Amino acid sequence: MEAALSRHPSSLAFDYCSPSLSTAQLLFVDTCIQFGHQASVYRGRLDGRRVVVKVYEELGFDGLLREVRAYKRLVSLPTTPKYLGVFAPSDKAWAALIVEDKGTSLASDWAALPLADREAIYKAVVDVHAAGIYHGDLEVRNLVRDEEGRLSVVDFGHATVDHACEQDACPELLDLRQNLDL
Repeated sequence: MEAALSRHPSSLAFDYCSPSLSTAQLLFVDTCIQFGHQASVYRGRLDGRRVVVKVYEELGFDGLLREVRAYKRLVSLPTTPKYLGVFAPSDKAWAALIVEDKGTSLASDWAALPLADREAIYKAVVDVHAAGIYHGDLEVRNLVRDEEGRLSVVDFGHATVDHACEQDACPELLDLRQNLDL
């Protein structure tokens, strides 16, 4: 996978290793959303489409693989971003996940969320579990809202794929119900 840098510092043209993207699409990265130890998250545009780019350092590749597996499994859910692809330079010192941009993080804590939001969040996470995914890091920061007010679950870097549970006995769902005061 070769990377070619254009003259503009915030635009990158890459060959992608994803069947859902054609090669050499133009990616503009313009805003850092979060800077972390093993991954940093950016907002940008891929051929005019709003996207989120999560750049993993080599030490974080396990999280990247978990996210890719989860997003591929969740492709039919409207409450999770669509997986668009992964790219890396030839030395594989880092790799980036590209998903659709579903909005901005909720800034409040669980208690400050209105009841309708708390119910929508719980339903979205139940749907994630029904698809066989255990999120593994359910925090307010991993919930986003788009311009129309729709909520989505993001950040599957700690996810477990092939999860099966009974809703009333699942530790993650029980904790979430308690956090949401439902």
